[in-house]
Amino acid sequence: MTSPSPRNVQPRPRLADIPLFSTLTEEELAQLGLRSQLRSFESRETVFHEGGEATGLYVVADGRVKVFKVSPKGKEQILHLLGPGEPLGEVALFAGTTFPATAETLEPTRIFYVARGALLELIHEDSEVALRMMAYMSFRLRGFAALVEDLSLREVAGRVATYILMQSRSTPEGAPVNLGLTKTEMASVFGTAPETLSRAFRQLADQDAIETRGRLVRVKNPHLLEKAAWTLPADTDTRPRS
Repeated sequence: MTSPSPRNVQPRPRLADIPLFSTLTEEELAQLGLRSQLRSFESRETVFHEGGEATGLYVVADGRVKVFKVSPKGKEQILHLLGPGEPLGEVALFAGTTFPATAETLEPTRIFYVARGALLELIHEDSEVALRMMAYMSFRLRGFAALVEDLSLREVAGRVATYILMQSRSTPEGAPVNLGLTKTEMASVFGTAPETLSRAFRQLADQDAIETRGRLVRVKNPHLLEKAAWTLPADTDTRPRS
């Protein structure tokens, strides 16, 4: 039997590389490491279900996760797309409530898990841990609020351009951006119909800003893509009010 290729063996991610924990001291990280688990998930595997008890803190180590709700009629609405370093269900954890949405992996993903009791024990031993984590989560919440406000002012093509630009930041220069979502999922993210989403992609391609091939998008002209991202709807009045 041949041994697995070293290229297929992923190095173990470090808690110190997670932004949520980046301000912790070495001793605090060591204590957190003793209380954490690294869990592996296959693509399209559920991390937790809406309504389930928030038993611990989840933080994406590598891979991607979508957080979504399903309407009584079965329509899916994606709330967040999360990548490496981003926490899941932290509000429900600290509030002691159930998860308000479902989390599912979009690709093979590894996630750090810290049981609620173990995390609270660590916080009880060192209150600075809680203060540092709260500071990070407050900053992240402000970022989400600003993004929602930004996207509400843009047409669908602008929302798509913004998303592509955000994804391209974590993609090696010159490499295509892997959207990793079906057309239906992307339409859910942008709050529109799949047909409207397709027209938005064609619009950006016709402007020579991007080139698409399946779920891969190559940014041909970053300047044009940024211009499309910041274009306001035609009926938006940006003049100051008297």
